[in-house]
Amino acid sequence: MMADVYDKTTQKWIPGTIIEVKRASATNIRVKVEKDGYPVEFAVDLNWPSPTEIEFCGEKIKDR
Repeated sequence: MMADVYDKTTQKWIPGTIIEVKRASATNIRVKVEKDGYPVEFAVDLNWPSPTEIEFCGEKIKDR
C-alpha cells in the first residue's frame, strides 16, 4: 500500500510503500515502510495512524 511518509532527515513528506504489518491491535498498527527512492535498508517502523509520520497516499503529496 502506498503512503505519504514524513522524512525527518529532509523534513519533507516523501512517497513510501508499506511493505509489512509488524503488529496490530484495536487502536494501533505498527508497519514497516520503505521510502521510495531509498535503499530497503532505510525502511522504517511507524505507528499507523500517525498524522505527523505517515498518512494515506495523497494526503500530503499531491499529483502522485
